[in-house]
Amino acid sequence: MNIDLKKYARSVDGIILHINNVFKIENQDDVTLVEIKSTKAKNIKKLPYRVFFGITKNEEDLFKSLKNYRVCIGHSLKKY
Repeated sequence: MNIDLKKYARSVDGIILHINNVFKIENQDDVTLVEIKSTKAKNIKKLPYRVFFGITKNEEDLFKSLKNYRVCIGHSLKKY
């Protein structure tokens, strides 16, 4: 995928394989790269409660340049 590993090493949290064997990856259609975002900012008082979403320049660059890069936003709720 011609990714600069030093630059983007912290921009991918996981890889979803679409094939049965990691050693048989041939192109970017064989995988989906995933970045996971989850925070609980206490200064957010309205919906979505305690969620703050930020994205780095590197993550934005990957999102724009790769068709198989996804950003997932996770939020865990706590009863109030």
